[in-house]
Amino acid sequence: MQHQLRRFARMRQLEDYCSANRTTIYRWQKAQGFPQPFIKSETSALYDLNEIDRWFNDRALANRVEQL
Repeated sequence: MQHQLRRFARMRQLEDYCSANRTTIYRWQKAQGFPQPFIKSETSALYDLNEIDRWFNDRALANRVEQL
């Protein structure tokens, strides 16, 4: 079993990582199953980048299957 280091990002870092603004990220969360924050408080949220990567990979795979 392979262990991955957990990588986290705050919203500002997540926007850069996803090349999307926070409005788009919130829309993805609401309508497309984008991962919710790992830790969330009134002033901050942390996102697990491994979950984000998995979400993007799953979407890419689904898009390839649809094209077949």
